[in-house]
Amino acid sequence: MESSSSSEVAEKQSNSYTYWVRNSTKDAAPIPVPRKLTQQDILSNQQQQPQSGSVWNKAGTWEEKNLNSWASCRIKELLPAVILEFSTGKAEIADVSKCEGDAFLVTVRNKKRVGYTYELTLTFKGEWCIQEENKKINGHIDVPEFTFGELDDLKIEIRLSEEKDLVQQDKLRIKQDLNLFLQPIREKLLQFELELKDSFRMKGSSSLGLAFVTTAFSVGLMVTIYNGLQHHIDLDEASTTTVVEGNYTVSASHHRKLLQASGPDYSRIGPWSRRCSASDINVNQGQTTPLPNGIPTYTVNIMNLSPAGCTISGIHLSCGWFSSARLINPSIFRRLGYDDCLVNDGNPLASGAAVSFQYANSFSYPLSVSSVTC
Repeated sequence: MESSSSSEVAEKQSNSYTYWVRNSTKDAAPIPVPRKLTQQDILSNQQQQPQSGSVWNKAGTWEEKNLNSWASCRIKELLPAVILEFSTGKAEIADVSKCEGDAFLVTVRNKKRVGYTYELTLTFKGEWCIQEENKKINGHIDVPEFTFGELDDLKIEIRLSEEKDLVQQDKLRIKQDLNLFLQPIREKLLQFELELKDSFRMKGSSSLGLAFVTTAFSVGLMVTIYNGLQHHIDLDEASTTTVVEGNYTVSASHHRKLLQASGPDYSRIGPWSRRCSASDINVNQGQTTPLPNGIPTYTVNIMNLSPAGCTISGIHLSCGWFSSARLINPSIFRRLGYDDCLVNDGNPLASGAAVSFQYANSFSYPLSVSSVTC
């Protein structure tokens, strides 16, 4: 009898389990119950900061939008405009035969970010003087995978379609010329990257616009003060400030001594100084240390030598099909079209101030002032 009862107890223990039970006490928190929203709750929700994402994405969590259509079309519009002239020929990008990749807009925590990854194949057409005969040569420029923010590492690969009638020396010279397409292609893709950010209201574009407006306001204020002063600027005391950033140098002279007068004494400095002209802008260039790959490098210095102390803006140079294998800050110097290059982004250049930059090409470009704004 005892053995049967003990076996029953053992069976119950093997089939049982232990668990914890929390008994409610007087100081325990009350069970949550639904609460009806008040009018104040509704108003506070309506006054919340607008979300950057879609209407359904109230929390501003991850959201991705495909921008492939816009990005691919814009790349195909920008690149065929690239044309280069060489010492013995010229070439142009005729078409974008391959444009594969993705572009996207991502919203994370109510902040918008864009990105892209692409691979390109460009078709070029050119003409070179080979053995005193002009030969038309076509081929392709392959641009391996590049992505957002990494255009400094951009590379290109040249493929010639017609190589039968070319000797090895001619092939090397043509490919060396075509490698100069790297810089203008990089500039076009940089423009695409900036447009991508600005078009979709990227963070940072507003601060850039604010900085531009602030600079413009400061320049306008300085001009207004200068025009309102009834003083004559004496060039006796002067100090020079030089700012160096990378390969670009901007220097300016600040004249501090002011003498009261009814106006400038033109009899002392000559009637020719009453207005500025294109001849007040001096352009000098000289050859400097070449790049590691052997491409010659030239340093250009553009200075305002106005004897009347005029501030000159809108400086344009005749520059042919200017191009460079070395990156140039577009706010310092850039080509707008054939034989038209803009200096200092069109901004005023004070008397005595100068801008300088370096470019690399197999030959130097003749640069001369075509127009200015006084």
